[in-house]
Amino acid sequence: MAFAGFLLGVQEHTKGRMTQSHRTARSPKSAPPSAYQVLDPRTLGRPVHLLDAFAAQLREDLAELFHTSLNRRYQADFQVVALSIDAAGKAAPAGRWQGYATANGRLACTLDRILVLSALVYRYGLNGDGATSEGVPETATEERLAAMLGRQLADVVAARSAAGLQASTDEQAATPATAPLGAVSAPRSACLIKVTVREGTHRIEGHIHLALDDAWLAHLLRQLGSTLRRRPAPGHAVPLATRLNFKLVARLLQRELPLGELLDLKIGDVIPVSLRAADVLIDESRLMTATVAEHKGKLCLTSFQDVK
Repeated sequence: MAFAGFLLGVQEHTKGRMTQSHRTARSPKSAPPSAYQVLDPRTLGRPVHLLDAFAAQLREDLAELFHTSLNRRYQADFQVVALSIDAAGKAAPAGRWQGYATANGRLACTLDRILVLSALVYRYGLNGDGATSEGVPETATEERLAAMLGRQLADVVAARSAAGLQASTDEQAATPATAPLGAVSAPRSACLIKVTVREGTHRIEGHIHLALDDAWLAHLLRQLGSTLRRRPAPGHAVPLATRLNFKLVARLLQRELPLGELLDLKIGDVIPVSLRAADVLIDESRLMTATVAEHKGKLCLTSFQDVK
């Protein structure tokens, strides 16, 4: 009886070990730990969520730069199709970098050569095939044009950084805020701005990279934070002038003709007109007159006068 009890105990122990081993073999593989996003301690407590709004305004500023400096002057078709900002401090891509300095920090800029060649074709009236000839040796003219474009891009970023999310003033747009430092190595940036530019006529697409150092990024985030502080607190009364929206319609020209003269008009006839002050209407009611002026390639109304 004792021997039989001993054998029974051994069998139960062995059976238990086999069952445990069997369960272990059939158990599913443990799932890998889920990937968590690592927080950058440099961004904690800083308004990095406003960088998207800043990127949208910077994209408009750069689109205006290409419109005024290349598109309108040389009948080009440069379009800013995308702009992104990465404040994670990644290493900047390789390229020919130009450095610029301001009182708020340093910035570096590089352009894909295909964009510079396309601008070179328009600026000097060269053969359009040169816009895609990236295999040809680089010339001094190309280097000077790349430096000039980089300086213009740096000035736009500096003006937008100074204005934050507010509309940039004419003084900020007209005053060069950057000092060139010449060629620099690819920076380890605190903030990397990537701009995708497409030229429709030459059917090319390239990228512009702008790298901001820690001091410039800190200045930019301070400017964006001040925008939050200027917002009215919840429940604060907003002035009536900022809550009323009106649709203004400007009538640039109106000429009355007798029916007989209108019927006698032929193709090629010229109707003499003179452009005077435009009429400003709200719901077909003429309330003011204004002078038509051009600003950055757009027609604007200025010098408003009440209609007596």
